Parts: sequence; C-alpha cells; structure tokens
Amino acid sequence: MPTIDKYIMSCGCASNALRIVGDERIPACVIHDDAVVVKKVESPTDGLEGRQAKCTYNNKYGKCTSITESSWLLPFFKHRPDKEYDEYYCGCYGWD
Repeated sequence: MPTIDKYIMSCGCASNALRIVGDERIPACVIHDDAVVVKKVESPTDGLEGRQAKCTYNNKYGKCTSITESSWLLPFFKHRPDKEYDEYYCGCYGWD
C-alpha cells in the first residue's frame, strides 16, 4: 500500500483525503472541500515547533480538554497561528 504524503492546504488543515481527478490523486481537505496545496510537509512538526494542539470536540455534555504537541499527523489537524492552540480531534467521541 502506498504511503500518503501530508500537505498543508489553503484552508490551514493538513491534507486528510485524496481527490481523484482522472488518473491523478490530488491531496485535499474533505472538511473544507479544499484541494489547493500550499506546501508539502517535510516533517511531522514542520513549522509547528513549540506549539500545542487542543481537541475541538464539544457537545451538550461537555468539552474535551485533551492537549498535545502539534503535529501535521494528528487527525483532522488545523494549524491556527492566530490562536493560542492549533486544533485536532483526539477521538474522544469515537470515529464513526
């Protein structure tokens, strides 16, 4: 199985899907319907050194408080340089 490289999309998210156009597979963000690549990620913490990411899950029962080191490999990661924390989903409410 081929590995999927990570890319930073114009929406600020790490690529989390592939869009198939003809025979070509284009990195994309399925959340924001974005297929515009800003740059290829060279390492999991490329440009994120010293930053932390907070899980964005919130429901009527409460808010997740999970915080971890920022990484382009975190699920549904979004770099938020204008905020105190980057964002991701830790899986606290399941994956389905």
